[in-house]
Amino acid sequence: MRLRQRLSALEREAPKADDLSKRGRVELVRLVGRLDALFAPWRVSVRDIQSLRAMVAIRQKQQGYREGVFGLELRAVGASDWRAAQETRRELVAASLVEPITQSGQTQGLRITSLGDSLGRTLAGLKRAADCRWTLDRLRRLQAVKRPVSERRLWAEPCVGNPTTWAHLSEGILPLLAVGVVASLSSSVGEVYYVATDGDYSEPPIEAESEPTLSDAYFDAFNKERAALAESEPDTAELFIPIPAGME
Repeated sequence: MRLRQRLSALEREAPKADDLSKRGRVELVRLVGRLDALFAPWRVSVRDIQSLRAMVAIRQKQQGYREGVFGLELRAVGASDWRAAQETRRELVAASLVEPITQSGQTQGLRITSLGDSLGRTLAGLKRAADCRWTLDRLRRLQAVKRPVSERRLWAEPCVGNPTTWAHLSEGILPLLAVGVVASLSSSVGEVYYVATDGDYSEPPIEAESEPTLSDAYFDAFNKERAALAESEPDTAELFIPIPAGME
């Protein structure tokens, strides 16, 4: 009952992009970019020890985000920018676009709400989770007893050679990875597999149009976060163990 009441309240108070400051819109889009960088498919190789170590740290952050113990930060440069970042954080929290993760009364990070995810993607001109329903339905049809589905089968493409040549296809599943209804896996030779989880999602209505300049903010945040995550060091000595190649 409490969840239904909350969803009803969110629907009644659908946010409008015009209600946010320019900085608020930019920072929301950047947060979405950083979230996508964390959950976008990762390719590892047993020959690349750094990628195996980085994946341990990445998986820890992914799990922590899902469990609500790890969040994204609004980054600032200098004391004056720090104050502006704090004001923007309060603005996004007040608009129910992000939720603060607190510890001992201090905000440790932010989690993007379904409202924030939907609005941020719309502002950046990206697909939302609701736009990817066909991909989710296809994945569930192909998936048998939670057995991972390769990118080849999902996209019905060879997916051979340089992965950048078919990277655009992941746009059809990235929002689903971000909201947690799909998970990605990597094989020992860098193949990507997908699994539909038992989760579901809802997208409250929003009033917004894409702003072309904000797509640059998204990709800048995505690329920087992706590069930083690739160099992550776990707090343990363990290595990530990818799934065997050619599971299908």
